[in-house]
Amino acid sequence: MNGRRTRLAVLALYAMLCAATAGASQGLQTKFAQVRVSNLRIGGKYSMADLVNFPLRVVNDGTETLKVKVTVMPPGHPNSQGMEPIPDVKWIELQRTTFTVRPGLEAVTDVVINIPNDEKLMGRQFYVLLVTESDNPTSLGVGIVSQLSIGISSEKPTAEQLKAKFVQKQLANLNFSFDPMETEINNMPLGRRVRLKDFHADLKLLNPNDYALDFRVIPVAFWESAIAMPPGMIAAWDPKWIIVSKEHIKAKGESFTPLDLSVKIPDDPRLRGKTIVLIVRAEILQQEIPAYAYGEIVVRTEK
Repeated sequence: MNGRRTRLAVLALYAMLCAATAGASQGLQTKFAQVRVSNLRIGGKYSMADLVNFPLRVVNDGTETLKVKVTVMPPGHPNSQGMEPIPDVKWIELQRTTFTVRPGLEAVTDVVINIPNDEKLMGRQFYVLLVTESDNPTSLGVGIVSQLSIGISSEKPTAEQLKAKFVQKQLANLNFSFDPMETEINNMPLGRRVRLKDFHADLKLLNPNDYALDFRVIPVAFWESAIAMPPGMIAAWDPKWIIVSKEHIKAKGESFTPLDLSVKIPDDPRLRGKTIVLIVRAEILQQEIPAYAYGEIVVRTEK
């Protein structure tokens, strides 16, 4: 690709919702909870499945078969990161919108992003909501809202780039994550290094592909993840409160690789009795487009 590279990031958050009905339960979950795609060209067309191996997947983890539909919805106002609501839901095409999903199976649809060839869009950030909900008439329904954020390049595309409007080559692989995606430590002592595995809270790197991948794992500031801050929590002042024992990891195919992370929170009175959120990021190396997964470490400090 010419010019600045497209940068994509998948936020490592599961969206999950369950409901109980008489004699059965309904549940949906997805890894496509918050996804951010940046530096797209005006006039470009991008397939989340072909370009980054990350279609919208929703798992039925309940006990009854669900009729599921997916709807593209415009948000009503800018989000907390200052992104604008998408001007037109026609920017988003879904390969499929309705499914019948048995327990334990998943609904899968490609999400295609069409950016109009309008220079007024250059350099702007937009977002749109993908609502997945059950449509069973005889029982209580469940639903999940996914957020897709779109950043448009501030550079004008070349004539060659506009001619090659649809990118078919897979430039990145987003099929990886942390397991679990969020871990918690209670009564965390201040002023000393604590290994997460001593609290049975270590994260693992999940590589579900059938081939090995090279990763870089580093702590990052909370704002880099664009994850919404839960009420009553605070972001770590310094990402280096997370200590990564091994930054570069080669993960075998179909593997869970322990990370042996540690956390050291300063002995500061302002941090006593607080709930602090720290973020760790994994990146696949040696691919044309950087792709990221984010994991959360929630620490409740001792009083």
